Amino acid sequence: MTATASTWTPTKVLVADLEEGLGDVSLVAPDGLVFGEAWVVIRRGGTATGMVTIDLQEGLAVADIEARVRAELARRAAGVQLGEPPADVQRSSRPDCQLPAFTVVVCSTFERFAELCACVVSVFGCDYPRVEVLVVDNRPAADLEQHQALRSLAPDVRIVHEGGRGLSVARNRGLSMCTTELIAYTDDDIHVDRHWLRSLGSTFLDVPQACCVTGLVLPNDLTTEAQHLFEAFYGGFNRTFELTTYGPGKPKPDQLYPYAAGRFGTGANMAFRTAALRDLGGFDDALGAGTLAKGGEDLAIFASVVLAGGTLVVQPSAITSHRHRTTRKELLSRVQSYGSGLTAMLTALIVQEPRHAARIAWRVPPALRLLVRSRSGTVARRDVGIRIPRQLYLRQALGMALGPMSYFRSRRDIRRRQGGDAR
Repeated sequence: MTATASTWTPTKVLVADLEEGLGDVSLVAPDGLVFGEAWVVIRRGGTATGMVTIDLQEGLAVADIEARVRAELARRAAGVQLGEPPADVQRSSRPDCQLPAFTVVVCSTFERFAELCACVVSVFGCDYPRVEVLVVDNRPAADLEQHQALRSLAPDVRIVHEGGRGLSVARNRGLSMCTTELIAYTDDDIHVDRHWLRSLGSTFLDVPQACCVTGLVLPNDLTTEAQHLFEAFYGGFNRTFELTTYGPGKPKPDQLYPYAAGRFGTGANMAFRTAALRDLGGFDDALGAGTLAKGGEDLAIFASVVLAGGTLVVQPSAITSHRHRTTRKELLSRVQSYGSGLTAMLTALIVQEPRHAARIAWRVPPALRLLVRSRSGTVARRDVGIRIPRQLYLRQALGMALGPMSYFRSRRDIRRRQGGDAR
């Protein structure tokens, strides 16, 4: 699996908050690799407004990058008085006393312990007045020494062991223990921006009918071909810099809505009104990492919110960063798992409500047309300078083919472990 007729360059990913600057930024990777370009997300007045690409091969310093970002924002917001965010990107300013309390749930098997610790520390570093962090240890047996090591870094963290297999089981355990109005989920390989919770909490106040709010997921950095391919293949987790609301009274974006649930966000950056998530029954235990279905639990809950008449908001100012897998083997495994999770999610919706079968079948032709366009390169993002190899499409297709049966096998596996009817 090699890139054809294309090149890629090591890429630094930054968030330039024009009130705070870039701070202490290294333009050299820990292994000594020199970054050739920077993707810089522009944030002003607490609001992410877009992203620019800056060539670092010119030997730029951090101050030069900040100057170019400011010039780009000035170009976009021509005519706006310097020092004030453009009117169309202003976000409501909420005093701390108005912000509802959050519980942040991080589910982990503790296999990436250093990353888990960094994730938890970043959540506690958020600029938010009332937050509880709950780590769900999702492995058969807990390691109390690791629990203690995590508490030494973050003394206020709550840790609970959930031996039931699968990410959905762990997410539901966190939901059962939540006592706050809002609940947020992120993954143990995620680093959250310090304004993450404030952006999520403010959005729930600004859009009182919202049941779910998702945010922007950036790559940490892109230093390998596999990471660039992941970013190109998934379009930056369907990255957008426009606040978008889905639900009653909102126009349908395309023929695949709402079953192409990837547009709604990802489980690495999602928040809910706790009561609304409980009303939906939480997450499907037969979906998610750690199950035979491999994934899809986040897609299923997003689709369920909209199908139940709820409102979902995509808030790009709620920023997290994700460490993409670095090797080709990990990339292929992840692509197949995502493909399996997608069709397993669709199967789950049909099992819960058979009327979805006809609606999904009606959307198969436009979905196939979209797949063909993607394969021809007319949809895949080109800004990463890399062409998607055929093997990724084949592994995705394999996962999609296996997804429905994997979901039924996962349901049967759960029933067997619970001692119930395995039919």
